Amino acid sequence: MKKKNVICFISILLNIFFIFYGIYAINKKNRVQIIQRENANRNIIQSKYYLAKESQFETLNIKSSDIVFLGDSITNRCEWEEVFNNSSIKNRGIDGDTTDGILNRLNTITKGHPKKIFLMIGINDLLHRRDTVYILNNYKQILNEIRMNSSDTTIYIESILPNNNIRSNKDVKLLNSELQKLSGNRIVYINLFDKFVSDNRLSTKYTYDGTHLNGRGYLIWKQEIEKYINP
Repeated sequence: MKKKNVICFISILLNIFFIFYGIYAINKKNRVQIIQRENANRNIIQSKYYLAKESQFETLNIKSSDIVFLGDSITNRCEWEEVFNNSSIKNRGIDGDTTDGILNRLNTITKGHPKKIFLMIGINDLLHRRDTVYILNNYKQILNEIRMNSSDTTIYIESILPNNNIRSNKDVKLLNSELQKLSGNRIVYINLFDKFVSDNRLSTKYTYDGTHLNGRGYLIWKQEIEKYINP
């Protein structure tokens, strides 16, 4: 009799456990679905902005005398033409862009065979947790496509800047070290990282949010590349 009572008690406990586990699993699934929907909505908003910018760039022509600034929001948020007082400068930065994005829209630039391309890209890849090998392979593809489709273009690889919104700038330093090795025929590496770093972070003198530059920061950038704009 006692044995039957024990079995009955264990059975009741197991039933209670499975009931609560089922409730937990359903709630967890619902939370995941809500998060996924929120992320999807953010991606839709971002992609609409991206597509609008990309579409605009497709309608604008690049000439062989042009100097193109190519990258993400750090490039996009500067008035390069005014900074250098040079109407040949074309800004082709898009907020949120990655090395994949650059590869996808690179033909809109190379078909014009610009004189120079200043390239800074990669920090968003790191924020999206792409590993350094993946990013570096994309960089190599970008350089190869420019070389193949616009062989007279001089490419300036601008080092990725330090960023205060990632866990560590270790990967930024590693990428910059590897990018420097890619310099060669008509490919020039420009070390900007050291001009902006302070205590292994983007200096607060040059940023308000730890990622994007303020006016003072862009003036430092200008000073470092001016000799390549007007040699």
